[in-house]
Amino acid sequence: MDKVLEISPADSLARVQPGVITEEFQRAVERENLFYPPDPASLKNSTLGGNVAENAGGPRCLKYGVTKNYVLGLTAVLPSGEILRTGSRTLKNVVGYDLTSLLVGSEGTLALITEITLKLIPLPESRGVIRLGFPSVKEAVEATVQILGSGVLPSAMEFLDQSALTEVSRFLNIPVPEGTTSLLILELDGRKEAIHADMETLLSLVGPRTTEREFSFDPSQMESLWTMRRQISPTITNLGLHKVNEDIVVPRSRLSEAVEWINGLAKEHDVKVVLFGHIGDGNIHTNFLLRPEQLPLTETLLTALFTKVVSWGGVLSGEHGVGIAKRPYLSLQLSQPEIELMRGVKRVWDPQNLLNPGKIF
Repeated sequence: MDKVLEISPADSLARVQPGVITEEFQRAVERENLFYPPDPASLKNSTLGGNVAENAGGPRCLKYGVTKNYVLGLTAVLPSGEILRTGSRTLKNVVGYDLTSLLVGSEGTLALITEITLKLIPLPESRGVIRLGFPSVKEAVEATVQILGSGVLPSAMEFLDQSALTEVSRFLNIPVPEGTTSLLILELDGRKEAIHADMETLLSLVGPRTTEREFSFDPSQMESLWTMRRQISPTITNLGLHKVNEDIVVPRSRLSEAVEWINGLAKEHDVKVVLFGHIGDGNIHTNFLLRPEQLPLTETLLTALFTKVVSWGGVLSGEHGVGIAKRPYLSLQLSQPEIELMRGVKRVWDPQNLLNPGKIF
C-alpha cells in the first residue's frame, strides 16, 4: 500500500496509497513541477495515510494550509467491509455532506483509508530564508504581527524562545549573538524578483529591532539557517529528561502573554520548559522536561496549561490530535453536546467500536 498511482499535471492532482512516505511523494510531484505543501516535521518517515488520519500540518501551513486543504477524495473501507468512495477529482464539489473532510483528522476511528486523491499546486520558482534574532519574545511577537500586517505572507514562520535557543546552541556548539533571547526563522517562496523585494521589505520593517539578521537564497545556506529549528527535538532528547510535548494554539494577540505565563507555570513547579513552534499561526510546541520524581506533576501541568489556553480562546492541539493522551482533557475545550454528537457519528460509522477503540473519547 505504498504506491503513487497517478500524478496528473492536467488535473493538478495525484492518487496515492496510504503508505507513501510524505517526503518521497513531495519529491515525486516536484519532478513534474508540482507542489504538495503540507510538511510535518516527521515527513521523512510519516506516511500520507497517517497525515490524513491526523490532519497533519507543519511550518508551511501558515501560507498553504494543512492536509485537509489538499484532500479531494478518499477510498475507505468501513467496519462492515463496505467500500466507500468520497469526494471527486474536481476542485469544486458541494454535493451532499462533506464525508471526505469528516474522515480527515478522524484518527482512524471511522474507516480504513486505502486510497487518497490529493490536490497539487504549481511549484514555486524560488525560495529564500531569513533568520532574525530579538532581545525578547515580546519583540519577536511584535515583529510577527508587523510582518503579517505588511502584505508579505511567508510560507513559514517559526520561533525559538530563550530556553530552546540556549539548549540548541549548546548542543550544536553555535554561538548566540549577544542580546539575542528569541529567534524567528522565515521562509519566502514565489517568483525570484518578488522574494527579493519581500525580503527587503521585511528587513526594513523589523530590522532595526533585531539583534541578528541573516538571509540567503542559496539552497545549502538556507538549510544551514534552518538548522537550529530542525535540531530542537534531538537537542531535547539529548537532555535525558522525560518530555511532555504539547502543541497548543493561541490567538496571535496572546502569544507574548502565553509564553510568559507558561514559563511562570514551569517556574512555579520547578520544571524545565522549552518553547518553539509555528508563531505565524499561534501554534506553540510546549515541552515540559521532567525529572523522574517530577512525573506525578504531569496532570497538574497539563490541566493548568489547557485550562488557560482555552480561556484565551485557544485550542488543545493544532497538529497532534487527541488520541489517548489528550482524551481526559477534551471537555475543557468541547461542550458536552459537541462530544455527544461526535460520539454519535462514531456509533453510526463503527457501531461495534472496532476501529481504534479508546481514541479521542
